[in-house]
Amino acid sequence: MSNVQQNPLPTYIQSHPMLNQWFALDQLPLLTVYSGKVELGQGIQTALQQIACQELGITLDQIHWVAGNTFHSPNEWYTAGSQSIENGGVSLRCALSHARWLFLNAAAKALNVNVHDVQIKAGIFSCPGVSKTVTYSELASQIDIHIPIQSFPEAVASSTQVKEAIIGQSIPRKDLLDKLSSGAFIHDVVLPEMYHARMLRHSHAQSTIQSVDLEAIKGLNGVEQVVLSGSFLAILGKNEAALVASLAMAHQFVLWQLPSFFERQRPI
Repeated sequence: MSNVQQNPLPTYIQSHPMLNQWFALDQLPLLTVYSGKVELGQGIQTALQQIACQELGITLDQIHWVAGNTFHSPNEWYTAGSQSIENGGVSLRCALSHARWLFLNAAAKALNVNVHDVQIKAGIFSCPGVSKTVTYSELASQIDIHIPIQSFPEAVASSTQVKEAIIGQSIPRKDLLDKLSSGAFIHDVVLPEMYHARMLRHSHAQSTIQSVDLEAIKGLNGVEQVVLSGSFLAILGKNEAALVASLAMAHQFVLWQLPSFFERQRPI
């Protein structure tokens, strides 16, 4: 029975079978790793980076992480529940273990030692008793990553040649600083000349505007523009807080017409 049959490749590796779909050497001395899983506040980016660094034998500051980029990253479907580790983490480990195996062989030739004696720490390949060392950058020109990913269970089932454990450590999450200090979510985005908007609505969905004092609304604090189209009415301004504060006052300058059937049902 073949190795592939004994150790079937993960689902996402089967749909994205090329090593360069997961790994690149375009940002040396940083190693580029692609992931289709994105950070949604669950800390998955940190966890997957730990897996990647563990497999490659590098530190977290030696990785160039590209996640959720539709041009480069593999399509790993949803980022949901535990699947980011169960599926995404397993796929990432499979791909990067192949990358590590390629570099281990190149390092063994450069050091003139057996591949199983080569160790990796912080991106440096060495062998006990040998003074010479080599790095990923020094070996990169010898590596072709435009190849199908294979499984090497006899050599890479475990990361015993990696001499520094990263998985299991408590690592500060890079995404938390922005989340706690603003700037991490879509509603925190600020663009040049960006306007905020708030719509004025009546409680009844079929109400229409009978009359509106546009000049009075324009005079409210924070209101820089007023948009009126039929019964659609909105105020716009660059200061969102001021706009929100003026929204309640704007309603007093609008007279709404309720639908006739609603008027007939109202108690006398």
